[in-house]
Amino acid sequence: MSESRCNNADLPVLHGDEARRVDLDVTDKIGRIRILESVATRIADTIHYHLGLIPPSSSSDDTAPLLFVAGKGNNGANAIACARILHMRAVFGEKIRLVTLVDDEDGSILRPNMSAQLELFDALVGRDKRMAINKGGEALIREWKG
Repeated sequence: MSESRCNNADLPVLHGDEARRVDLDVTDKIGRIRILESVATRIADTIHYHLGLIPPSSSSDDTAPLLFVAGKGNNGANAIACARILHMRAVFGEKIRLVTLVDDEDGSILRPNMSAQLELFDALVGRDKRMAINKGGEALIREWKG
């Protein structure tokens, strides 16, 4: 059986508005949450592969937590979903921690995908496993013991 290979020269190159139209079309057909979960799962797979070879013991206090930092954009929602997925796999024990760089007490400033991911994280991982900080909170991240 002959194998067909795809050459980069065979792929169409999309620019600007054309690429945005294709992105919107795919998003409409597949759905934003499904895409977000798929991306987060692939990121979790990569982290698991690279760090999961020797997972930290959940009973060891000297093991550093796996810290996710999530901004207010769509990548922030991916980080939250990825942290939740890794926690659910139970590979890293209770060592998953999340820092959001937005104050989520006023949910009106969050994008819908991020709000939904924070609700899932809180329900499945625990609100005590994350903290929200605003500008100037870098020192809090260094001091935070999880």
